[in-house]
Amino acid sequence: MKPCFPPTSIFSEKWLSEYLNSPNRKERIELMTAGSEELYNWLLDLFGQGITQLQNSSRFEIESIAKRMVDCKNGSLARRLRIIATDVEKPDWDEVKTIEDLLELYFLCRAFKKVDKLPLLLKAELLQIAGMSWRKKDLEGVVKVSDQWICLHVEEDWIENLRTNTVYLVGIEKKVLAKVHLYAFRFEPFSHSFRTAQVWRGELVFFPSTVPLNAFVGDDFQVANSQNIPDLSLFRDIQYSVDHYRGLNPLRWEWPVLLPSTALSNTLLNRLRITDKNGNDLTEMTEFAALDNSLIAFGTQDFSKFKLKSWIQRGRVWDVASP
Repeated sequence: MKPCFPPTSIFSEKWLSEYLNSPNRKERIELMTAGSEELYNWLLDLFGQGITQLQNSSRFEIESIAKRMVDCKNGSLARRLRIIATDVEKPDWDEVKTIEDLLELYFLCRAFKKVDKLPLLLKAELLQIAGMSWRKKDLEGVVKVSDQWICLHVEEDWIENLRTNTVYLVGIEKKVLAKVHLYAFRFEPFSHSFRTAQVWRGELVFFPSTVPLNAFVGDDFQVANSQNIPDLSLFRDIQYSVDHYRGLNPLRWEWPVLLPSTALSNTLLNRLRITDKNGNDLTEMTEFAALDNSLIAFGTQDFSKFKLKSWIQRGRVWDVASP
């Protein structure tokens, strides 16, 4: 499968270059790069000692490097470090997950060493992953993508006092996947109330990337008049090899994917754990589901696991229930 639209069709290189090279942005990028170098050296020391050293260290040590990341405008890296600090203190600490989280930070820091040599779209994504947030007004130079969008899954979470919704969408006409993040203070309502299997219409504004995924909803984004979902078996052409897309964007650790249920038991995924979003094992469920070739699985895949989020069958979409 090839992207439904090449990135250059919605992102202007001239616009992005001018934006990233503005004096304020250049100063921030220099600060972020310096911070990533500090984190890189800290990670090397940690790897040299062994990650079990985290259990022997005080939480203050991890909090200190996290605070330095905040000072250097790498807020997203700081948040990941705080999550690691919390995980290590759990009685059922998942050491493998922590190793994966640390490796992701390591590869991001390695990328920062070449930040000025990266292609513009990859550079923009690296900065966004590390903590440079896009605002809608920043993306006025991006061509909006209009379609009817099926909501494949919604996940709610908290970041301190912020309630978050992560919404996965697929365009009916463009057949492109999108990921939208919504935020609300505590129990205030979200700007849009997405539900799995709901159909919306309107424009999405994608963040600059070599493989566009994250997006804002446009100003006139609303529930579609018709809630009829087409036979999503026709969407098999948007199933793709994650390995191929990692070649285009090695910075993205986790990828949303649509797969026929039969693929969940084939040799391609034998090396991956299949879980729900909470980490519960779903091997037995997926072995049973693999007998029905009309089912399509939607989830996210990283280097070690496939997180199953919802099932799709013809004109239906429903969330996966935890065991």
